[in-house]
Amino acid sequence: MKYELKQLQIVQLELLDELMRVCEQNNITFYLAAGSCIGAVRHQGFIPWDDDIDIFMYADDVDKLFECMYQFREDFFLQSTFTDPGYRHAIARLRKNNTTCMEPDDIGTDCHHGIFLDIYILYYYPKNKFERIIMVQRGIRHNILLSNRPPLNHGPIIKFLGKLILLPYRNEIRRLSKINHLKNKIRKYHDTEDLVILYGMDISLKRIISYKAEWFKSPKYLIFENRRVPVATNADAYLRCRYGDDYMVLPPENKRHSYHKYQTISFTK
Repeated sequence: MKYELKQLQIVQLELLDELMRVCEQNNITFYLAAGSCIGAVRHQGFIPWDDDIDIFMYADDVDKLFECMYQFREDFFLQSTFTDPGYRHAIARLRKNNTTCMEPDDIGTDCHHGIFLDIYILYYYPKNKFERIIMVQRGIRHNILLSNRPPLNHGPIIKFLGKLILLPYRNEIRRLSKINHLKNKIRKYHDTEDLVILYGMDISLKRIISYKAEWFKSPKYLIFENRRVPVATNADAYLRCRYGDDYMVLPPENKRHSYHKYQTISFTK
């Protein structure tokens, strides 16, 4: 659908400013991530065609953020499956009240659909290869049980496996108990050398991208749309790992567009 990109970016910056305010007040660390980190490094702001902001945050800091959720101003809502039972994703989102932003997966869901900022969780990745395989499998199962439906955009095989995973958990109490069990198992590792994101394009049945924990020891600050923002300690190493050595090179013109497929965007209700 068509929408005013600049207006969407302005709302995204409102979300970022509010997140920074609450995090600074409560000594919570986060890092600008993905295309937002490229934007800070390459453009000192948004990638010109980008329409969202992505954040990395360690699991313990995510917990602290939710403990402080009532410090957000009334225009904002911190969303998870526990603050909003109709929400189906394993990442947290900070939403702007009285706005709407819906993707295809959101159609038919009964939850807050405001314009959002994504908060991805950094997990410590075990050293043992077998434990790594188990952790990735747990992450995939955790995501499917949270969404409570088979993945829609990963092909028929993944869709079929999703149905099999969900089959024993038709009972809501049993499903929620399993989600909590998997969450605890995923979080049991601490202070290892590597980190992973168990959600989105970083993870699949065939591979997972891992990052060095030393790249996320403490934030480095760069300019993003005239404000100082935290990025990875070694943003260059992180971005090379995630996007390749040529991440500073602009893509061809036919690829300068957002990958989101928004169904509905409204800046006021």
